[in-house]
Amino acid sequence: MEAAHGGRRISSTEYRKTEHETHEVMRSDEYEKRVVESETRETSVSRSETVEIRRGGRVGSAHEQPTTPPADWFANLPDLVRLSLSGVERAICPDAELFDGDYLLNLLDRHDDACRWEVRFSPHCRLYRATLTAHCGVGVPPAPSVGSGGTAAAAVQIVLSAALEGGVPGPCWTGTASAAFEQTVTLRLDPSIAHREAAGCRWPPTVTLMPIRPAVGQAFQPDISAASPAAPAPRHDIPSAPTAAERAAMALMVGSSSSSSSSGGRRKRDRTCDCHCVCPCPCTSNGTRPGTPAPNTSLPSSPMEIPKDSEAPVQYGNGEITLAVTDLSAGGFGQEFTHTRIFSNRLGGDEDFGNGYNWLIRDLPLL
Repeated sequence: MEAAHGGRRISSTEYRKTEHETHEVMRSDEYEKRVVESETRETSVSRSETVEIRRGGRVGSAHEQPTTPPADWFANLPDLVRLSLSGVERAICPDAELFDGDYLLNLLDRHDDACRWEVRFSPHCRLYRATLTAHCGVGVPPAPSVGSGGTAAAAVQIVLSAALEGGVPGPCWTGTASAAFEQTVTLRLDPSIAHREAAGCRWPPTVTLMPIRPAVGQAFQPDISAASPAAPAPRHDIPSAPTAAERAAMALMVGSSSSSSSSGGRRKRDRTCDCHCVCPCPCTSNGTRPGTPAPNTSLPSSPMEIPKDSEAPVQYGNGEITLAVTDLSAGGFGQEFTHTRIFSNRLGGDEDFGNGYNWLIRDLPLL
């Protein structure tokens, strides 16, 4: 049976062969025997159908043209990505709670087929590495507006897969993000993990990824609403591979911070006069300040000198260098507040040592 409505034709044909069949029939006065040497049966079905697609007031399939992923989709991916994991429960391994926290993943491979971030940590439950992979995928094109007269371009997305790896199979979370990858993304646990158990732990159904860019942005800010809700201070993300100028600036900051940190950052008052200044006081005996020339704000012509030693509290042990620097102090109404950052070349990510966030510097060759 065939329909003549145009469009595409769908047909199917089935063949079946039977050999050496014997049929015997016994009646009252006769006996009949039939032997089938070969028999072929053929069944054929043919159908013709017309397909019509309506989208955005237009008829046809022009809006579903395949889109090729851009060749430079990986060019703007961040060098650092923060993986936040919480809610790990113990199934067999007693160290399940140690997985909770933030993991700062560094970009290792940047290619057109896939990109990979990775960070290693102390082994727990035979897992010792957090990874993130991304490859480009083309999403469903958005529906164009009526009367636009154009073809809607498919949205380019990246497919993300975060995992914990080691000597045993670990958990894996997957999800998608826009090609820009500028906002926090939520990944979901792989449904193939039975009962959410892997490596002796029960893993949370979701994790979050946050890209870290070298520029200053409001998307990555410490919680300072109690101190100054009207004007939050921006936070700078320190790159994993600082340049020579950045190393020199950090070294100068270390050398100059020792004097301010010893006094809490507050200026000493000279009791011999009525002005507030850093001793020795430039005031005269009657408490007046003589005229001073305008400060020299021009840049020095000589090259920057990098100090060889630092008076700031520096500790070294077992291959780890830690440095404490007080970079903010304030006082008033009988209260004092100081903010001290602790730098470490083995800090796995931003951690809170009691009074604020502390940043990660992986390269401290000047100490």
